[in-house]
Amino acid sequence: MVDVASVSVDGVSTQDWWQEGQEILLRSGAWSSPPTAHRPPQVTVTYTHGFDPVPGDIKAIVAQAANRVMVNPGAVRSETVGGESVTYLIPATGEALGVLLSRTEQRVLDRYRRTSGTVQVRGR
Repeated sequence: MVDVASVSVDGVSTQDWWQEGQEILLRSGAWSSPPTAHRPPQVTVTYTHGFDPVPGDIKAIVAQAANRVMVNPGAVRSETVGGESVTYLIPATGEALGVLLSRTEQRVLDRYRRTSGTVQVRGR
């Protein structure tokens, strides 16, 4: 998280929160009624995120994907003209490339992926 723009509880904006590292913490009185066992308060956090600067391996993968699209915009697997043949895939796996990322590229990018966040409620 780079910058938190706003926090709302059940659709009502609140200033009764603070940030500790990557966590947004709410004071328990930030909502008008206590949470119930069946439906806790719905918290919405609007924030800016990303890398500054962007890591080199992310830049390289984006450049590789853009280059593949420029070289092979139709995502053709292979083509033959006269006696010349060109195949656009990864020879070891047979994985076709185009706009999609290869499995190797996906694995490299996985370490940057955040799949969820946490909101904790506790007294200050």
